[in-house]
Parts: sequence; C-alpha cells; structure tokens
Amino acid sequence: MTFRKPIKLKVGILFIAFSLNSAFLLPCSEFGKGQVQTRKLELRFFFPDKEQEENEIYLDRPQRISSDESGPVYISCIGNHSIFKFGAEGRFMKKIGRAGQGPGEFQGPNHVFPWRDKLIVLDNFSRKFQIFNSDGEYLSSFIIQSTYWDFVVSDNGLIYAAPLLYPFPGKKEKDLIHVYNQDGELKFSFGEPKDIDYTFFNRVKLALNDKNEILAAFTHWPEIKKFTPEGILTDEYTVEHPVMEKRAKFNRNQLTAVRKKGEPGKSQTCIEDIEVLEDRIFLYHRSYEKPLLEILEFDPQMDLASKYFYEPEDWVYGGDFFIRKKGSDLLFYFLDRPEYRIIVLAEKK
Repeated sequence: MTFRKPIKLKVGILFIAFSLNSAFLLPCSEFGKGQVQTRKLELRFFFPDKEQEENEIYLDRPQRISSDESGPVYISCIGNHSIFKFGAEGRFMKKIGRAGQGPGEFQGPNHVFPWRDKLIVLDNFSRKFQIFNSDGEYLSSFIIQSTYWDFVVSDNGLIYAAPLLYPFPGKKEKDLIHVYNQDGELKFSFGEPKDIDYTFFNRVKLALNDKNEILAAFTHWPEIKKFTPEGILTDEYTVEHPVMEKRAKFNRNQLTAVRKKGEPGKSQTCIEDIEVLEDRIFLYHRSYEKPLLEILEFDPQMDLASKYFYEPEDWVYGGDFFIRKKGSDLLFYFLDRPEYRIIVLAEKK
C-alpha cells in the first residue's frame, strides 16, 4: 500500500477502503503507524420493526438518515413525502410533512439535517430548502438554484450544499459547493469539479470536522478534498489501493465506452460515505463480491486506528450512515435500502 501526494499540496495519510475478501487483505503496517484493531460488528436491532410496520409505520424509498450526537434519528423518504423521527432505540416519534407543494409539504425530501433546535430539509423535487423546528413545525423555506446531492450545516448556520454537476449545455455547474445562509441567500461558491461530463462521476459526500472544515469525498474516485469554512482548499488526498484503483479504472473506461443509443452509463463507487465523530474520521465502504460492510476509523493524525466489518446474510445496499456513541461503545446506524429500514450495528461482545 502506498500513497500518492498531489504535487502542489502537502498531504497526510488518507482514508483507505478495501474489502475483507482474502484478495484484498494487506498487512496492518501498511495502514498506519500504530497497531490497527479489527473489530467485528453484529446487528443489535433495526427499525421500523414488524410491529411498527403492521401499524402503518413504514419507510417508502428512504434517501438519507441523520442525527446529532445525542438526539433523535431522522429519515427522509421520497415515497412517503415525509421525514420520519425515531428515538435512538427505534421508538417511533412522529412523521413530519405530507405530499404537496405548500409550506411544510414535500414532493420528495432528499435529505434532512438537524441543526441546534431546527431541522433543515432538502427537497430537490420542489427545488427548495425548508426549515422546521425540532417538533416538526414549519418555520420558513427558500428556493434553491441547483439540484443537490448532499449538504451539511456549520456551527454558524451556513448551509454547504454539493450540486449535481449536470453536463447539459447551459446547466453545467462551475463550483463543487454552494453556500447559503438560512434566509436563502447564496453567499458564495467554491471548489473545482472534475472535468468529466457525467453527473454521477462528480458526486461528492460532505462531512464537517470539529473546526468546521469541509471534507468533500468523491464517491466514484479515491479522492477527498478538504476546505476551510471560507472555501479555501487546504488538502487533497488520493489513495493508491488496488480495489479503489480497479473501480476508478472501470469508471475512467466508461468515459470513452461505446454505448447503444439510450443505454445508460455504468459506474462503481469507491467511497460510499464519510462521517466525523469528535476528532475521529470514519469511512464507509462495501464489497461488490459478497455481503459485507466495512467502516475504517482514523485518528486526528490520519492514521488508521480500527477496522470495523459486518457480514450480513443478505446484501445491504445502504449508501448512508452515521455514528452514535453510547458509553464506551460505538453504534453504527445504516440505511438498508433493500429492506427499507435502519440497521444498528455494534462491536460483537
């Protein structure tokens, strides 16, 4: 395992992703300076459970899940046209919103982000952000200028949103991230997209660290960029890893692949999602060869500290997760799209 540094920037060790298939295993010394712990995860519980579903509490095409460090769990569902609110243990609390185009109504909520005593909801179908209080009461909304793949909210309330980079004439975005205040004013934009005319090849997932620095991870490339809250690029990370390189090579080949008229392009993801908990950075990656989820934990010096893995009996396709600390344990909440539920994993005792 080696790391490639961009010429213009000093780069530390980056997030590394690989499958636990024997063909992908590498010596621990390759991943960090210290001893890397491998931890097996097991399923603790899931929700909605069967009893809840029998009572008409079910998720229809859930998109994203989110929570703060100790509060409820929020799930955006475009099929239900609603935001679902659950307790951390899976107790159903309420459903926010309904189908429609008026205040507090959704055409298809894509993502929800809890910020202080508010909920900020992205609805790409109605092209707006809506803001609610923590009880789900509508407060305000504003029209957005683009379709967004992900967003985060900084401590000072600024909304950092990553647009889908459409290749169509007159619509192609010039910036990687747009920044709004909660009154709907587009304050500034920053970041340089990859010069690729495929929407999904420029998708990024966003995370904030404790300094409110923005981590933008390209989902289809082994690349992550770090920006200051003002939008100044401070670091770029590229990982040389056989699995990621294989998938990136497949994606590069798709740029010149000959397809029949109307045939969609194909892609493979390198980075599914990233999250930050306290001073730790977590990367989620999944295998294509067998049912397997993997989470890698990095310390503040960007050295790999732990590898967590979960091997379910059936495939889990969730592309979104967050982490909750409970005592000395870490709980990993994953969106399981095939089953339309949230699975909660923890280290096997």
